[in-house]
Amino acid sequence: MDPAGETAAKNFAKALTMPWFSKRRFEIAGHTDAAGSKKKNLVLSQARAENVVSFLVANGVDPARLVARATAPNNWPFPTVRAIRSTAASKPAA
Repeated sequence: MDPAGETAAKNFAKALTMPWFSKRRFEIAGHTDAAGSKKKNLVLSQARAENVVSFLVANGVDPARLVARATAPNNWPFPTVRAIRSTAASKPAA
């Protein structure tokens, strides 16, 4: 985690220990870019999610409330740069 990510994760951990979140469970999703194979990206994104979960647990969050999950670029809720370029390249010129 870079310094900005660590600061954000510390703030998140602090929020998760507040009473109004005490009964909630959270899914921590790891992400990668679309470069490389899907298998390698899933392994990397799972490791990233687990790293964040470990950080949150080390900062006072109950591990039973957290689950780490890998995500693949084809599961993203937004288009990748590759998808945008592919779409643009397949459109006829005006």
